[in-house]
Amino acid sequence: MIQHNEPPFSSVRVESSAGAYSVLVGPGVLRRAGALLPSLGAAGPVAVVTDSRVAGLHLGPLRQTLTSAGLDVSVFEIQPGESSKSLESAGRVYEWLAAEGFARDSWIVALGGGVTGDLAGFVAATWLRGIAWVNCPTTTEAAIDASVGGKTGVNLAAGKNLVGAFHPPRLVLIDVETFATLPERDFVAGLAEAVKHGVVRDGTLLDWLESNVGGLRIRDRAVLVELVCRNVRIKADVVRDDEHETGGRDGIGRAALNYGHTIGHALESHFRYDLRHGECIGLGMLAAASIASGRSVGAKGLRARLRQLLHLFGLPVVTPRAVSVGDISGFLTADKKSLGGRVRFVLASEPGTLFWADDVGADEIEAALAELRP
Repeated sequence: MIQHNEPPFSSVRVESSAGAYSVLVGPGVLRRAGALLPSLGAAGPVAVVTDSRVAGLHLGPLRQTLTSAGLDVSVFEIQPGESSKSLESAGRVYEWLAAEGFARDSWIVALGGGVTGDLAGFVAATWLRGIAWVNCPTTTEAAIDASVGGKTGVNLAAGKNLVGAFHPPRLVLIDVETFATLPERDFVAGLAEAVKHGVVRDGTLLDWLESNVGGLRIRDRAVLVELVCRNVRIKADVVRDDEHETGGRDGIGRAALNYGHTIGHALESHFRYDLRHGECIGLGMLAAASIASGRSVGAKGLRARLRQLLHLFGLPVVTPRAVSVGDISGFLTADKKSLGGRVRFVLASEPGTLFWADDVGADEIEAALAELRP
């Protein structure tokens, strides 16, 4: 049995139709994996999926704790970057699993950022129609957002996350020590998702972020643990109310977590993933706030507040070069929130108050993009 809240770790429980699971947060928690997986029933072979950069930084301690627990560990390394989040990469993992003889009692462990977690989770969801997996995110972006909720998937040339499955992990281990190895750009990119959570669910999180910019920028461990736990609790609440994104009680449900993602994903694809996901989501949130404000339904000052906070975190508040609606229209229509060919936006009138807008015109999008021009 997992001992919840065992110092120095914090624990958040996530409810899921497939069964509740724990998110353990704290420095050194990765070194507990060898004690935790067997307590959940892991006895067969373990396939660790990681990228070549993360392997050099964090694979050693994870492999050691798992093998010390008597587990047979094999490792599959992918190339770092968004290009590995593809059906081709999934196919290579499948072939490797087949060659190594991984059966239904096998477990998959994802070690890395959002790309690794999405790919490994998708493989776990589909290998032999679904096997158990554990997510060990090593980036702020993955820890704050992608690690919770069970969404897995890969990209197509037509757009992001168009192929996927809901397949919650059995356990999530978030070791904030891994954040120390992140380049500054990657570290701050994840903070955009925290800003998003403040807008869509909890305005007090925005207050907390504004009060803790200094601690976050120096990566204070206690501040990082609180950052992750606050965001995981918000994500867990949203997922509990609408796990499979069917609209929830308010008609928006889990789609709230896509705030800023309609234009954000389009920018990410347009710039061929040269921008980090979090950077694009930050820009997408500014565009969404512009659209809401232009309709006189957005709280006055929300865009300015978001812009200031993103700037304090060191995130971009303008695009690298001018973008027009024609540049991203194809990506917008491929967005997974589209319905009947119409691009749908999740907009905020104020923090915590959201609404659907499925009649946003090209002129409104153009005006929002104009405010992002350098």
